[in-house]
Amino acid sequence: MENKFKKNTWARQRELKRLKEVISITQMKDNIERINDEEEAAFVSFMWLTAGRVHEIIPNKEREWCGMRPCDIIMKDIGNKCVVIITIDNEKVRRTAKYTLNGEERYKSVNEDLWRKEIVINADSPDSYFLWKLNNHAANIENKQSLFNFSYNKAWRITNKYCKCNPHWLRNSRVTHWKNVMRLDDSYVQRMAGWSDGRMISKYNQISWNDIAKVV
Repeated sequence: MENKFKKNTWARQRELKRLKEVISITQMKDNIERINDEEEAAFVSFMWLTAGRVHEIIPNKEREWCGMRPCDIIMKDIGNKCVVIITIDNEKVRRTAKYTLNGEERYKSVNEDLWRKEIVINADSPDSYFLWKLNNHAANIENKQSLFNFSYNKAWRITNKYCKCNPHWLRNSRVTHWKNVMRLDDSYVQRMAGWSDGRMISKYNQISWNDIAKVV
């Protein structure tokens, strides 16, 4: 049943991509307003804020990963503004490369600067709504305890129920928001998305005729 459910959400994503129907920040606020469960509202807010992958956010026993914790979220004053920095373990970045030395195969660490990614959010920006929802939940969790305690499949179902898409399309929508609404530099988007290859930006960024019309 889960496989059929996920297959349907991927079909939905293909249709959304064809239509260039990314989720806007206004739509995200409306989606979260419909969520009565505090943990689920915080989870969807976290997904939007970070463009994170589900396995980076929730606990994973196979990887011995406890998931995101309140201690991974800090607030700092930078100049004349307050920012929130969320540090996430980067799940998919390549960490080792094989090489041969004196006929012997060895491994070396690579991409060490991408093993962890930092999402930087202006606390006084429109994203403050999602920070507020996240903080409401995090305030009740011990500093080194998991923020979210549900399964991977439930995370998919929560996203589909309230956002009408799978988590991957939510990631696409946030990357598009970073590029087309916030106008962030490619290097910043690449860094926060956790990609070693900058070409991924053009794959995720969904540009429509409406976006082009705003700048011509």
